[in-house]
Amino acid sequence: MFPILRALNADLVSRLFIISRALTTEAAVSNHTPDELLLTLATPDEIIYNKHVVKQVDVPMKSSHVGICAKHVPIIGRLIPGKLRVVHQQGKVEEFEVSEGTMSMNPDGTLQVLPASVIRDGEEGDRRTGTIQLQKWEGGKPTKKKIGQ
Repeated sequence: MFPILRALNADLVSRLFIISRALTTEAAVSNHTPDELLLTLATPDEIIYNKHVVKQVDVPMKSSHVGICAKHVPIIGRLIPGKLRVVHQQGKVEEFEVSEGTMSMNPDGTLQVLPASVIRDGEEGDRRTGTIQLQKWEGGKPTKKKIGQ
């Protein structure tokens, strides 16, 4: 394939792996009840939630959208660009636009969602439309792709 693309993907994967290992180690020493879902949502540049107790997380995955609640069976998957929906304990719903990445639901009740980038709904500035411009290689040249399309 394209060596530069492999190098970029390898760099992203290694950065996400380092974040995942650090957050998983922290979560392992945490004391929480099995009825709690602890969400970690992080990009290579920012930690949005770290072991935040939530009711449910709807994750856009390669196979389909998956709803994750406490006591969900352990699962590892690949994120696709789309909407990530977080339902907080009080019932408040928060939505994010996420790019490609990984997610893992662990036996200890922790959920790590690690996209390459995240935009909160309603975010101002250049990202006010709720989309992220991603460079993707198609046919030997870079093209732009909007999340959720």
